[in-house]
Amino acid sequence: MKPQILIDFSPVKKGGALQLASNFFHQLSIQNEHQADYYLLIPHNFTLDHFIEAKFIKGIFITPLNPIKRIVFENFTLQKIINKHKISKILTFIGSGLPHPKNVVSVIGIAYPSICFPESEHFNHLPKSKKITKKIFDWLRIKRIQKANGIFVETDLMKNRLAKFAKIPLNKITIIPPTCSDYLLIDNEIQKEDKILLLSSNYYHKNLWRFYEIAKLLNDQNFKIKFTLTITKQDWLESLSEKNINQGLINEYFEFLGSVNPQDISELYNKSKLLMLISDLESFSSNHPEAWKARVPQILSDRIFMREVCKDSAIYVNPHNPAEVANSIIKLLNNQELQQKLINNGEKLLAELPSQKERTNKILTFLSNTN
Repeated sequence: MKPQILIDFSPVKKGGALQLASNFFHQLSIQNEHQADYYLLIPHNFTLDHFIEAKFIKGIFITPLNPIKRIVFENFTLQKIINKHKISKILTFIGSGLPHPKNVVSVIGIAYPSICFPESEHFNHLPKSKKITKKIFDWLRIKRIQKANGIFVETDLMKNRLAKFAKIPLNKITIIPPTCSDYLLIDNEIQKEDKILLLSSNYYHKNLWRFYEIAKLLNDQNFKIKFTLTITKQDWLESLSEKNINQGLINEYFEFLGSVNPQDISELYNKSKLLMLISDLESFSSNHPEAWKARVPQILSDRIFMREVCKDSAIYVNPHNPAEVANSIIKLLNNQELQQKLINNGEKLLAELPSQKERTNKILTFLSNTN
């Protein structure tokens, strides 16, 4: 009898997590032979139809949107599902895992930098109430993570930090490097536009709210560029602390696309001259290998996790120093030799990463070998 495996995508809703999950699922769906029967757990209002329509999935279950209902579902309804379908293993692609009987093996992929970097400057910018709430949620996540049978992360730094701050034995954690999305198709014939890509959700630690001040400083120096954001204008405006907003400045320096389907990212990279990610918290953003493949130079936050991943393929800035960020944009976009150097260094790093097929097989092998 084939193993009965539940793939848990319930924490996957948007951003890089959705990109990674979509690529993994695509690879899983095109395998010639499936060595297991798969069931799927997805969040309410899931956006990717090809997950739901996949013929090789034996059953699909949906987690409620309401937090209270979700707790009831996970602790009662889900347990009945596990027993009914004789689920032997659960793969939580990105998250802290699910409640499960002791005879069921739980393997989880971790991307919780707030747990691994408790000293982050991000917490200094949060109101006290939000900081306390975040710490409580991270504590609850750690309790779940500790019950997993196996954990995979993307870098040595995350492995060592997770072991230290979540008290996880190192032999439970393996490193499975990330890779570049198969959906990214590069067309070198497309003319680059004066655009900077901010391919990110609007979580506070992403520091997208800093770009209003950065745009003001660029405008003061008469340096014209357009920031492309993959969030809505309203969401971004609500994150700003400034009271007197210059709508003319926003119209001139920003465009808001809203959420972008993982399969539609190629055009964004093909048209952009620069990618920026000035986050205070990350594990390994999928933006990096995408930028390397698209031959788009990067400006990143000067943080240990960024430098470990991107090394000499980016310019690093203090995300909370808008003048430094603005000056770095001007410096890089006015220096084609520097741009080419960063691009060449990025291509070397990309060559070290596995393919999507290789990464998928590494995850499945780790799942198979974990007891």
